[in-house]
Amino acid sequence: MKLIHFNKEKAFVFIDPYGYKDIKVASIKSLLRAKKSEVLLFLPTQFMFRFEKQGTPECLIDFISELMPIEQWPVSETGIDFIVSLKEAFRNFLGNEYYVDSFIITREKNQFFCLFFFTSHIYGFDRMLDAKWKIDEQEGRGWQSESENSLFNQIEKRANTFKFEKKLIDFIKTEKTNSQLYEFTLQNGHLPSHTNEILMKLQANDKLNVFKSDGTKARKSSFYVNYQDWRKEPNKIKLKIK
Repeated sequence: MKLIHFNKEKAFVFIDPYGYKDIKVASIKSLLRAKKSEVLLFLPTQFMFRFEKQGTPECLIDFISELMPIEQWPVSETGIDFIVSLKEAFRNFLGNEYYVDSFIITREKNQFFCLFFFTSHIYGFDRMLDAKWKIDEQEGRGWQSESENSLFNQIEKRANTFKFEKKLIDFIKTEKTNSQLYEFTLQNGHLPSHTNEILMKLQANDKLNVFKSDGTKARKSSFYVNYQDWRKEPNKIKLKIK
């Protein structure tokens, strides 16, 4: 992949490779390093998954080996599993100062291709996740073709936050600030509104302690999990599960 450096210019880079043998994750990291660029990468993940277990081509071995030793790569049961593993590998390779998420495109039943979004800007990541959840209100995962007159389109859709709720409860077993909660929420592919809803439920059931930075009790249902407070008042409150 021919690398262009952006030092002062802001850029949105879309990479739609013919195959993936020339894609280097180190090149994506180099594009992000100046903190002026965001990258959207399309990968034929369904084809990559098909050859993950047997007949693995050299280009796939090289691609995975840049992210981790090939022998440590987890075996995927489905194309979705492969995408999840790849997203986690991207995150581990790039480190905590960068944000990565996926947008799954379902072409046919059990056929999943994927766009991966990379940025160093937490607010840009926030907006990307918000757009994704507007498209997929239940899973925040991606897009699939569905009949406009489908019965399921007439049913009110709610976000599936069951797995995220378990992770969040485990996260706040030790004291956390509102800014830490905001970062945790986004890194787990969810929205501040999901976190607020879970915290309000915990608070209503008297399972949550919430205090302001001066040690006084915080106003009920005020968690300040958003970008503005992350930037201006990152330690506005502290909370912990009882």
